[in-house]
Formats: sequence, C-alpha cells, structure tokens
Amino acid sequence: MSEEEEFLKYKERKSYISATPTGKRINNPLRISLYIFLACAFISSYFDAGIIPGAVDEIKKDLETDDVGFGLIGSIDYLGRILASMVYLILIHENHRKFLMVFACLLQGIVLIFTPFLVYLIENKTALYFTVFTQRILCGISQAYFCIYIPVWIDQFGRPNKRI
Repeated sequence: MSEEEEFLKYKERKSYISATPTGKRINNPLRISLYIFLACAFISSYFDAGIIPGAVDEIKKDLETDDVGFGLIGSIDYLGRILASMVYLILIHENHRKFLMVFACLLQGIVLIFTPFLVYLIENKTALYFTVFTQRILCGISQAYFCIYIPVWIDQFGRPNKRI
C-alpha cells in the first residue's frame, strides 16, 4: 500500500467518528451541525421561560391577574410537556424522530412568533388570558421533544468514551 493510499484511508477513517445504531456513519460536519442545531433548539425552548420572571409586574397588570393566575401562566407549560411526553415516547419508538423534530421546531417557532401579534390585537381580557394560556401549553408541547430526545441522541451518537 502506497503512502498516498494510506493517507486517504486514514483521512476517510478520521472523517467518521462512529456509526449510528443502524450501521450508517455520520461524518463530522453533519454531526457538528446537528449538535449545533439541537443546542440552539434546546436553548430557544427555554427562552420564553426566562422572559416571564423578568416581566412579572407588566404581565400581572396587562392580564389583571393575581399571584395565583400568574403562577398558573408560569407553570402551565409543564402540563403541555407532560401530555406531549407520553405521545412523543410512543412515536419515538416507532422511528418518527425526524418528523417530531421538525414538528417541535415549527410549532415552537410559530407559537413564539405569532403569539405577540395575537396578544397585541386582542382587546378582551378573557380572550387575552386564554391566548397566553394556550401559548404556554403549546410551548410545553414543543419543548417536550427536546427534553426527551436530545439527551438520548447525544448518548446514542456520542463518542464511546463520552457515553453514559
């Protein structure tokens, strides 16, 4: 074997970190881009949770609610996560992972982009409260996938010495 062939073989071996459970190999650029995408999705899934504590007084004033109503708004996304987790776990085992990832990203994007416009247009306080309530549940549904699947994905496709 010539030196050039050895180098090409070495380069090919180094361009793949490990095989997936199905035996397909994922190259480094794809793996890195998937890690970056999932990290950004995971971080953005908590973006709305960080805004709510910072805007307590304004939310209470706009919705004319007390501490109990505000606590409900702040925690109702966990109901969405719990309900969606049950469905996501079944669908993940049926190998609908890519569809679920796209669905969760699109749902989260749509909810986070269009809710401010709806809130701005709504005059009725009851409808406004219902809109915010629904938005929080839908955010929980979209975040459930990332809470479940990202740790599993990292453990499945990570380097063998970095797995749990």
